[in-house]
Amino acid sequence: MPRDLLKDLEICKKATPGPWVIAEEPEGSRFFSVIHGTAGVSFSGNRADNNFIAAAREGWPEAIERAIAAEELLVYVYPIVAGRVIQLQQAGEEKAAEQWNEVARKIYKAIEGRG
Repeated sequence: MPRDLLKDLEICKKATPGPWVIAEEPEGSRFFSVIHGTAGVSFSGNRADNNFIAAAREGWPEAIERAIAAEELLVYVYPIVAGRVIQLQQAGEEKAAEQWNEVARKIYKAIEGRG
């Protein structure tokens, strides 16, 4: 089941604002923390997880917004491409029509499962 990008974006907006950073931990520490200012946001024994959490705070909302914009563009472009297929078919341009139809199928597949 596809993710609901608007709900995911809302989750991001409700979280503590960024940027989040990995706290400097003492040498040999097996416990790492992600902080915002002086407040701890996440604590883990896995530095890679905390690197992901800190990076996702800024990156995930941007990625979601870009995905939503791309989907909106595809929804706008799809009828234009589908119309071009019909024009080419009516003009007897079967090879070109099939190429455009393949583009239309890919666009449709990309937007068909959005939330």
